[in-house]
Formats: sequence, C-alpha cells, structure tokens
Amino acid sequence: MVMHEILIASRGGQGGVVSGKLVTLAAFYDDKASMTIPKYGAERRGAPISIGVRISDHPIKKHTPVVGPSYVVAFDPTVVPKLMDVNTLDNTQLILNSTVVPDWAQSLPRDNIHLVDGNKIAREAGLVRSGIVMVSTVMPAFFAKISGLIKLEHLKKAVYHNFGQSKIAEANVSAIEKAYEAC
Repeated sequence: MVMHEILIASRGGQGGVVSGKLVTLAAFYDDKASMTIPKYGAERRGAPISIGVRISDHPIKKHTPVVGPSYVVAFDPTVVPKLMDVNTLDNTQLILNSTVVPDWAQSLPRDNIHLVDGNKIAREAGLVRSGIVMVSTVMPAFFAKISGLIKLEHLKKAVYHNFGQSKIAEANVSAIEKAYEAC
C-alpha cells in the first residue's frame, strides 16, 4: 500500500486551499482515501501557505503535516524555500508554475522538475481576480497528468461540485482541459 503525499505551495489569495480541496475530492471520486491539511498563519493576501494532501488506496491514519512529499505543486516557486528545506527534495517530483528552473532547484535532478505555464493558461481562460491570476484549477490539472493519481474527469467533477453549474465553473473546466493537454 502506497500513500502519496503532496505539498501545494502558494501565496494567500492564489487559491491554494481550493486547489487542495479539489485534488482531495477528485481522489475521493476515484474511490481513494484522501485528506487535505492546510497550514497557514494569519490569513493575508501574499503570505506563503502550504496545503498538504494525502491520497491512498487504504484508510489514512496519519493526520500530521506533510513533511516529505512525493510531489510539490508550486503556484509560486519562490515560496518553496520559505516553506521547506529544498535540500530534501532529491526524490520529490516538482511541478512548478514557471518557465525557468529557479535557482534553488538547480542542483536537483532535472528529471524530477516539471515546468508548466499555469499563469498563461489561466490568464487566457479569464481566471484573473483583483489582478491575481488564479491557477487553483490549472495546477491540479498539471498534477493529474504528471502524477496519474487523479483522473481528469474526476477533477472536472470536483470543480462543478465546488463552483456549481456556472460560467466560472465552465471557464475553470476549459482551463483544466487546456492544462492537461499542454503537459
């Protein structure tokens, strides 16, 4: 039995908590055990936050923060060194919302680094709020494709569950499909 631990690294206001809930719900729709463990201080826009997610084929009995993730999904790669020791990420798959490898990741195995342009896809889909590009659905789509741990159809179902049948849900589902295809 394998339990996968995922760390979502974002800033307050980017939708990291929503993203963690969507990944957890998508895994649930696939009959997997899953949980979301948000970790953040005082809520304020721009502050670094981490959201832990666990996915398993068996009941999850571990309720502690995620410290040795199999995957790091970084909405803003500059946040990662603020949240964890990057020297411990040699065996971690990094999904970075960036077009270049950040300085802190230069010494890590290149095969473990997945660069994605979530900002571009979200911006093209109109997912911008108060000047902030919302990649809360785009980044889980990249995670779904790269990891294979959640299915695209279940991620879309989680979006409709979260946003209802609305224009915003449709825009997010469209962005999810584009992100999944872009990988």
